[in-house]
Amino acid sequence: MASNEPRKAGRVDGEVAARQAVGLFGLSLLSCILSIVSFSASAASNTRPVLGGLLLGLAAILAIAAGVHCAHLLRAHPDAQLAWALARRPARDDDTSTTSSTALRLSWPSAMLLAVAYGVVFQVFVRLVFSPRNSHFQGRIEELDFGDKCPDLDEGEVTGGRNRAFDPEFNSFGHWLWGAAAIFTWVRVRRVELQVAAEYLSVLVIVYPGYNLIKRAARSDVFSRSSFGQNSCEWAFGVLYGSAVGALLQATTQTREVVATWHGQFAQVVSAGLLWCVSVALSVLMINTWDDACNNGDPIRRDPVRRLAAVLLVAPPIAAAAFSAYATRRWHQRPRDTTFGADGKVHPSADPSIVPPGRSVSIV
Repeated sequence: MASNEPRKAGRVDGEVAARQAVGLFGLSLLSCILSIVSFSASAASNTRPVLGGLLLGLAAILAIAAGVHCAHLLRAHPDAQLAWALARRPARDDDTSTTSSTALRLSWPSAMLLAVAYGVVFQVFVRLVFSPRNSHFQGRIEELDFGDKCPDLDEGEVTGGRNRAFDPEFNSFGHWLWGAAAIFTWVRVRRVELQVAAEYLSVLVIVYPGYNLIKRAARSDVFSRSSFGQNSCEWAFGVLYGSAVGALLQATTQTREVVATWHGQFAQVVSAGLLWCVSVALSVLMINTWDDACNNGDPIRRDPVRRLAAVLLVAPPIAAAAFSAYATRRWHQRPRDTTFGADGKVHPSADPSIVPPGRSVSIV
């Protein structure tokens, strides 16, 4: 019976990996469909096909990641099919599956940081979705145009211009690059020094949204009509692209279990908490200024979907807090022989078939 345990562990890992491959293919297909819709809207309105191009590139990366991940899955489980893995059929005695880890994995601190970052991305996209020309923001979704922008009071602007993301300028690429630091949350290397460096570099993902929120809240006349949406949209696509490329790199390298250090992961947990505070402040500022006019003008007609937007803006920080609580609970339930040692490293169980839940989590 004991000899079957590694085989069963490998079979469970294959089931998780199969679900991940299907999920990546599904996300790729969804991005492709949204890209086609966006291209069609851009052609009809004769506007820049920015959103369509970004979604198409994201779909391509996700499709490649899914293909690579699926290839490694079938190599590790030569008698398996995706349907078999998803059906959770019991392992047979003649099963030739290996016990090597094929599922994509994130450390719990990395998962917490990404969960909060995805919440901020969702909030930015909520503002974009509610900015079409039939609303009082007067924007265009397919062009990543958030509508009319209020002037920057500290810079003496009279008119703010258009609040449009991904204009051909260096700042747009810089904002995107800050978000692309999310790639380091997926890095899994066996050298301790490189793993620690990746954990610290992943913290960079929180820098720009915090700076952008403080700057726009202090300088802009109306926060909901400031350039926060435009700049954060560029950061948000950086997060999405960084995550997609990170998943592709991890699927390619097949490095899953690593030795982590407490200080790198502690920095990620603190950063997740700070970014969560940014998410809460963002929802409050956006809701309070949703119907305000620039230059202390007369209030704009009340947006009939304001309450729906408020619910969608408040939901991400609540969901991120719930996930963080769940992650913390799983960490305290880790095997007691998997602890941080005096040398600052995580010491795993001697059994190679055991994947300590405190060290990593399979993203299904």
